[in-house]
Amino acid sequence: MINNITLTGRIASDIDLKTSKGGDNYLSLKIAVKRSYGEKTDFIWLKIFGKNAEFLNKYMKKGSLIGVVGRLQVDSNNKNGEWSTWTGVVVSSAQSLETKSETAKHTNNSRPAPRAEKYDISDLSIGTKPPESVRATDDQGNDLTDDGVDWESIEF
Repeated sequence: MINNITLTGRIASDIDLKTSKGGDNYLSLKIAVKRSYGEKTDFIWLKIFGKNAEFLNKYMKKGSLIGVVGRLQVDSNNKNGEWSTWTGVVVSSAQSLETKSETAKHTNNSRPAPRAEKYDISDLSIGTKPPESVRATDDQGNDLTDDGVDWESIEF
């Protein structure tokens, strides 16, 4: 089965890094994606975990242009007899698509310029530590994989 989504769009909500009960950092935000025809825009929910979430929290703001790769996920929940459904993209790779000056147009503070880094963990299973040979690292050798995400403690 194939479940792969690639999107580019502008961040359409404030970025608020959260921590799950299990201690994992994550973001829940919307991006605005223009359709290839007409004047319509779709607002798509994203769930972003670990180093990807930390990168976006540190360098991006509402209005920033980003590219993401992930998978479509639909979650249903029954709380007190009321059903709710969340449909969105669980992101495995995120990248800034703007230069420092372009990002500055969307920010009101003096955050450092984003680097066009891509943390690609799309071929790794959540909750398992990948072998050293496929682990994503930055230029300082820091591990960038989302291993050990506690999915049960994250509110969708």
